[in-house]
Amino acid sequence: NELPVNEEINVLGAKDTVLSEMDGQPFWIDDSRCSFCGFELPPSFFIERQEHLDYHLAEVLQKEESQHVLAQRTPPKH
Repeated sequence: NELPVNEEINVLGAKDTVLSEMDGQPFWIDDSRCSFCGFELPPSFFIERQEHLDYHLAEVLQKEESQHVLAQRTPPKH
């Protein structure tokens, strides 16, 4: 019973779906390399891998929020 390529087991034994490329979010290439930055972490580094993806997601959210705030501050063109 192999897991599909887009799933992994976390330290608690629960199944986590790795984020898909179609969502524009980071995921693991060849189950070891980050799709955003190329950093390699072996599958056995469960916590570190989750923290790494969380870091990239925080970057994306901060960028989106910054763009949203900037759009609210920019006066409309007449």
